Amino acid sequence: MKKKINELAIENFFLNQINNFFPTKKILRNSEISKELKNSIKRSLFCFSKIKTKYFKNNNNFFLNSEKYSIFLYFLSNELYQSKKIFSADKVYYLNKLLNGLDLFYEIQMPSIFYLIHPVGTVLGKAKYDDYFVAYQNCTVGSNKNIFPKIGKYVTMRPGSKIIGNSNIGNNCEIGINAVVLDQNIKINSIYLGGPKKFQLKLNKKKKILF
Repeated sequence: MKKKINELAIENFFLNQINNFFPTKKILRNSEISKELKNSIKRSLFCFSKIKTKYFKNNNNFFLNSEKYSIFLYFLSNELYQSKKIFSADKVYYLNKLLNGLDLFYEIQMPSIFYLIHPVGTVLGKAKYDDYFVAYQNCTVGSNKNIFPKIGKYVTMRPGSKIIGNSNIGNNCEIGINAVVLDQNIKINSIYLGGPKKFQLKLNKKKKILF
């Protein structure tokens, strides 16, 4: 039986942390963002419940695991943004950047289920993301001429990979280490290797072991 998570401990830990990192005149109080904190914990736990790696079997180390904590901080910044509490959302966004090296702005609409593995150096810009998205370290998703990618279900970005511009990534695709997808359509069940001028497509036969 799973141990019930101590939400109050998470809330107190976060509030102490953010108020110490950003000692502004107006400090954040539980009463002001209680709804957003509870919603972000709920969204985080649902996301974590779909991830099958050993680090996600329990939530006792919720805020001492950068993969979990980076996802939680994104959800919290997004909840604050939706509540139009922009000053607080800015603080949480910057805290995520400071602690985890992750640039994931609160306006970005991430799916309900996604996994950031070693998130340091990753920049996830505006795109259409679908469930079971995975990004490793130093990944980039961004625009070209103000056109953004569309990313299907069960897409994995290996370390250093990039998806840029008018790119459509089909379901169950993997973007290889340091590969660059620029204004390209990648059909379902593909492994993409290389760059825009010279690339390879292989059939993706791998099982979905992370979810």
